[in-house]
Amino acid sequence: EGRGGKITSVYTTDVLPVTGTYHVDPDALKVNKIDLLQHSREARHPEVVAQEITRWVSVHAGDEQPIIAGWNVQFDCSFLREFLGRDVFGRLFSYRTVDIHAIIAYKSILGEIPYTKSLEKAAKYFGILKHGKTQPHSAYLDAIITAQLLRKLLTSHNN
Repeated sequence: EGRGGKITSVYTTDVLPVTGTYHVDPDALKVNKIDLLQHSREARHPEVVAQEITRWVSVHAGDEQPIIAGWNVQFDCSFLREFLGRDVFGRLFSYRTVDIHAIIAYKSILGEIPYTKSLEKAAKYFGILKHGKTQPHSAYLDAIITAQLLRKLLTSHNN
């Protein structure tokens, strides 16, 4: 949850696969340092997580329907729509979205910043991540970086 680009509340948890079976890329597990045994011990059942997400949004948004912002936001919306169900998703969230990549592309067209398709490169350009360091990939860390990037974009004028 955020107001004006500030993170005011966070919900995060690991979730077991909906089908009960992991379908993973071994190289991705290695790169992202994910231990499947640890994940399977700590992750929670999808139905419980869906209920918690619904409750969390309701508590923090009240009668408002939050606008989802993200890097490639349609991927995030598609995942949540599938995970929560169309009706629940439609009740909880606005149909409007903010795609941070689209903002980067727009500012690039204006010649204000270099174009990139990479969240990590955009975060490095704006000083959120240090150059020469790689960022471990996780949904949680990507969400935090995306929120920080949105804040930078909202508060920067011509960079």
